[in-house]
Amino acid sequence: MNFGTKGTQELAGNNKYIRPGINHNVVIDSVKGVNESKSYIEFLFRTPKATAEEGNRQRFYMHTEGALALNTARLKHIATKVVSESDIDNISANDIIDYGAKLNKLLSGKRLRLKFAAEEYVKADGSVGVRSVLPVQNFAEAINPGAEYPAVKDGETRLRYDESNSYDYKKLADAPSAKTTVTGSKDEDDLPF
Repeated sequence: MNFGTKGTQELAGNNKYIRPGINHNVVIDSVKGVNESKSYIEFLFRTPKATAEEGNRQRFYMHTEGALALNTARLKHIATKVVSESDIDNISANDIIDYGAKLNKLLSGKRLRLKFAAEEYVKADGSVGVRSVLPVQNFAEAINPGAEYPAVKDGETRLRYDESNSYDYKKLADAPSAKTTVTGSKDEDDLPF
């Protein structure tokens, strides 16, 4: 038997899903406005190999003045990595549905580099899962010309991800376990009478 790598191709990882960390080629699949009790803009991000159903949805709530100020700044942070600042600033709308439709027309199909933080949550079966969420700031870079900011090559990214940093990896607070739950019985009654 001969050993060697000639003629062997490297195994490619499964790049279908957006994972916590730096995702170098993310597609803005769609943007929409939703007018519910808490109105929001929803971005659907995906990798080039994924379908929309395999994508990652991120909501930017707009239901209070504070949420509006924070999340329009976050939307602009994303948009200026794929279009010019004047393009995004020229959008105006009277309602969230129209605003989402105009954002979709401008941004869908565009690609950029995004940093996703990890956030632990409790699944329906009680186990702990990890979801990918956009941090509050400094999470996007341009990868193609035509954006407000110059394209940044993969090896030159300034985005950093560190699982030991609570900004990048949000762990669940310790929840009481079943062992610490106090249960009483007729034999073990601690009542004073």
